[in-house]
Amino acid sequence: MVAQPRLSLVPLWKNFERNAITAFALALEEMIDKGNLPKDEVKLNRMLKVEVKMAIDSLDPQCTVYPTPPVMECNNQPDPHDKLKASREDKRPDFIWSYRDSSAKPGETEKCYALECKRLGSPSSPRWVLNGNYVTDGVVRFKDVSHGYGMSCASGAMIGYIQSMDSDDILAEVNAACKGNKVPQIALSSTGWVPSGVSLLEHTFNRSFPEKTFTLQHLWADLR
Repeated sequence: MVAQPRLSLVPLWKNFERNAITAFALALEEMIDKGNLPKDEVKLNRMLKVEVKMAIDSLDPQCTVYPTPPVMECNNQPDPHDKLKASREDKRPDFIWSYRDSSAKPGETEKCYALECKRLGSPSSPRWVLNGNYVTDGVVRFKDVSHGYGMSCASGAMIGYIQSMDSDDILAEVNAACKGNKVPQIALSSTGWVPSGVSLLEHTFNRSFPEKTFTLQHLWADLR
């Protein structure tokens, strides 16, 4: 199991976020154990959806910790900070997990925890550079208001499907893309790489919309 994340959030959100990471980490571990996984990201995401539902049922059979499951390919929801329809409402994170935060102001209690999934490893074609796309078509979507993933939330997550290459080399290429997009470097947790398992990484950055200080965690599943 991956190490617990380090977050400076209100207790209710911190508990929800930790539970979400735990469920997705367990689901990814189950996928790895099954083996013979597809290469296609869409098919991997569908398998992950099935496995995360099973993980939730295993972790919480009484439906008290996880009252609702995450949903796939769901549009960003309207946010109280948007007076008119925003372009972000047409964007779809790979997973959204809604949560009602009783500590928030009335009208702002709905939080949508966003998770985006991307393949990692050698380029799949000259024009499709997986490790660079992880940042430009993944990380940046949590930072730029045009996509606005995780708006009004203090954290979110990305899932990386490692399909080839050495993990350190992947991280170096991903961080080079982070630098090019003015995003802080992603740091590997103190537990290090977990061969044939799930490794935890994270970074924190500022953005122009709430929550302005945002922590993005990364679950990298070794599918090699």
